[in-house]
Amino acid sequence: MACRSGKVKNARENIDGALAQIDKLEATMESRAGTKESEFKDKISASLKAAGVSDGVEDKRTNIDGKDYAVKVDYASEFDIDAIAKIVTDSLQIVGIIGSSPTPEQAAVSKEAIKAYTDVVNSVAEAAKSESKGGGTVSYSMSKILPGTWAFLYAISSNLYDKDTFGTETVTATAIFHTIVKSEKTIAIDQHFDNAIEIAKENGKSCRRYLAAQGKILDQFLDDEITEETFDSKDKLFDKKIQELQDAMDVTLEKAAPTSKNMAMRIPGYHLPEAVMQTEHNVKKSLARLSPDNPKHVKVIERTKSRLASGHFAF
Repeated sequence: MACRSGKVKNARENIDGALAQIDKLEATMESRAGTKESEFKDKISASLKAAGVSDGVEDKRTNIDGKDYAVKVDYASEFDIDAIAKIVTDSLQIVGIIGSSPTPEQAAVSKEAIKAYTDVVNSVAEAAKSESKGGGTVSYSMSKILPGTWAFLYAISSNLYDKDTFGTETVTATAIFHTIVKSEKTIAIDQHFDNAIEIAKENGKSCRRYLAAQGKILDQFLDDEITEETFDSKDKLFDKKIQELQDAMDVTLEKAAPTSKNMAMRIPGYHLPEAVMQTEHNVKKSLARLSPDNPKHVKVIERTKSRLASGHFAF
């Protein structure tokens, strides 16, 4: 059974036709998830090979009801952190990475690390949700959470548009694949694992995903896939998350080294020029579609121009 947000549950129970449509969306997503599982495995294999890992073993205990994914259904305007975070923490608890009495190894996964990984899950899911309609959307992440231990995430999303049933809201089903992989050979030689640096790296990647999603919801707004209210709400939410992540990175890096800003640029994987250039390019294209003659666009134009000028998306 998919995890449904409260608003979707209410619609399902009280709006004629909603029950059948949401059930059909969930069934479609379950079917897609089944076909995408091999793609997720292929991505894991490719990532491990690129990292020089030849003995990676997946921990099957993270599976939920025999599956390595969970389906979440909510409105595009929602950001249900608690529901999705539980998937993460439950998986980590199952494999013994966190617990009430952690071993020295488990203690390496601090509260800050768990929060950082929760942000990874949320940003991966939001990246998949923020794509415009027309084809399935995906998002992928590989995170090192302990020496020789990686957490993999893969999200696919499908949207349901029906103004007669749901009004201006868009219902989104997101399947989130997740698994833990360990390499005994890497654990034995991984003497330079730095939890603070890994947290900063993951926060940096999550921040870039939110920045990209912030740009993409502008296209959704322009394409009438989300309302002006939903656009403003999600834009503010993403802005808050981006600032929180950047602040957390500053704190983490200052603990790791006194020259945090210089250190940030030396962290492998922290700064990806290609991704930054693509996000800025996409936002500039969206800006060109906005019209100063449209009252709904005036403030968005000012805000977008200000962000581009300040280097907001160049992170």
